[in-house]
Amino acid sequence: MTNRYKLVSLDEVAPGMVLSDDLLDAHGNVLLPRDATVTAAILASLRRHHVDVIPISLGELSDAERQAAQQHHRDRLVSLFRQAGDSQSSELLFQYVSEFRLGEGL
Repeated sequence: MTNRYKLVSLDEVAPGMVLSDDLLDAHGNVLLPRDATVTAAILASLRRHHVDVIPISLGELSDAERQAAQQHHRDRLVSLFRQAGDSQSSELLFQYVSEFRLGEGL
């Protein structure tokens, strides 16, 4: 299943919230790993590192929500490629984007 997340201002983050992704600094170094639970000490450290927002986990998507999101992305891709023509390169690009975005070929 896929996690839902929201970028939350550090001022709105409360101890006990959980990170949905690794939190990286400007150089790509991991400040906090995914699934880390935020504490008061972590909040103070993030402020010292001038972090403004962090990705907070909102929990797992249900199967119905995941399927609805995939259908939305599938429909959006079809709409974006509707005037691309039937060339082999257009079809190949559509396939690559579909595989990247949806994790599957169409």
